Amino acid sequence: MLEIVSPAADPNLLTVVEARKIVGLPPGDTSQDAVLAKLVARASADIFAACRIVRGQGAPRTLRQEVVRETRFFSGGDKLILARRHEITLAGLTISGSVINLAGCIVEGDPGLVSRTAGARLQAWPAGLVVVEYEAGFDEVPPDLAGVAADMIRLLHSAETRDPLVKSVRVDIPGVEEVETQYWVNSGATTPSSSSGLPADLMARLAPYRNATFA
Repeated sequence: MLEIVSPAADPNLLTVVEARKIVGLPPGDTSQDAVLAKLVARASADIFAACRIVRGQGAPRTLRQEVVRETRFFSGGDKLILARRHEITLAGLTISGSVINLAGCIVEGDPGLVSRTAGARLQAWPAGLVVVEYEAGFDEVPPDLAGVAADMIRLLHSAETRDPLVKSVRVDIPGVEEVETQYWVNSGATTPSSSSGLPADLMARLAPYRNATFA
């Protein structure tokens, strides 16, 4: 079970102000803010789902900084795998009611792993019910992650402003203008679809932020 103790102030990866610039609007043009707010939320949610971010009780998925409490049975081993990753700070940890000294813990933030030391040696974790409270996620969105979110905004905004039946448009300027428009028509479908969700190039760029499995 994952509880959100202190949710992110803003779970999204971009602000509406940033989205205005991304779609080419002047900084002071607020005419599309309502639409952009929905696109920012959708782009962020799609990215979090693609990254397999674990949903906590009381708040949506996010890669932004928040405090969580994770409770689960752990079978023991060298590494305790946390449900959330990136920029982790431990606040408290117990196993079957026994308090663990955090000074003896080594945290690997990006993979979300916690090791335990005994003197100069690593010590295996015992099996038991683990309750761990920690802060995880980004206070400032990394540039590469923000770039994926920006490209998602461009794709979603483009889809909002074009005819969904149009597949492609070719304009031949020399002489008299000639326009060739192709439409999506196949097996009754009016729009292209993809079972993979995000485009393949964006998925590849999200590799450092994707969880291998759900915790």
